Amino acid sequence: MSTLAVARKDFQDAIRSRVLLGLTGLFVLFVAGASYFFARIQPAPGGGDPTALVLIFSLLTPASLLVPIIGLALGYKAVAGERESGRIKLLLSLPHSRLDVVLGKTLGRTSVLVVPILVGFAVGAAVIFWQSSRFTPVNYLVFAFVTVLLGLAYIAIGVALSSATTSTFRALIGGVSLLVVLEFLWQQVLIAVVYLVNGLSLPQQPPGDWYYFLQSLPPGSAYNSAAQSLLPQNPTTLAVTGQTPDAFYLQDWFGFVILAAWIVVPLALGYLRFEGTDL
Repeated sequence: MSTLAVARKDFQDAIRSRVLLGLTGLFVLFVAGASYFFARIQPAPGGGDPTALVLIFSLLTPASLLVPIIGLALGYKAVAGERESGRIKLLLSLPHSRLDVVLGKTLGRTSVLVVPILVGFAVGAAVIFWQSSRFTPVNYLVFAFVTVLLGLAYIAIGVALSSATTSTFRALIGGVSLLVVLEFLWQQVLIAVVYLVNGLSLPQQPPGDWYYFLQSLPPGSAYNSAAQSLLPQNPTTLAVTGQTPDAFYLQDWFGFVILAAWIVVPLALGYLRFEGTDL
């Protein structure tokens, strides 16, 4: 119950500070605007109105960039901010353990993200229904669910960094650096790894399964894989071989495992660091 009490207070603080209202407005503008935009430029295969599925796949990439930024912004001050202000001692003087604080902050800030996502996607659903006569609510709900998981992964990363340091500035720098590497520079990092492993030259043959597994490790890549494992095939693309990778860790459903790891592992490491330090 202590975990839920911390989460409830965090959520109420977000309401009072109007963070929840601001994020809700941002997501409504993003989803509704993007849905309308892609409906105008992305016609359905064979012409006519775009299907809801086409619009969902069009939203995957922008969502995989916006949601991580918001998740980190919500998470990086979670614990370090309380330590800087001195409120952490008051919080721990109540019947809350440090684990309650870490988990409660994660749940509270996830709730702050879930509400805007659901409201924004509800408005987006209305826009898609208006733009397309072929709206499938199940596919849209799947998209919203996987997007929430992505947000939770980056909130967990932010809270973990916030738990591991006494400075919100260091937590912010760490979060931004990780975001840039994982979502913008990861492909270049892998090419550098292959170059070094191959004796300072690029191989003539395609790399092995290990390379494609590493490609799928960033939360954004796992998000795309997880979404594609539940959604029908993108109607604007064609399968190249029609084959499923033999290795289970290269299949789309494994994206859920990777997202779960990005939630659990950083929180565990952040909590252990927080537990072992003096206030």
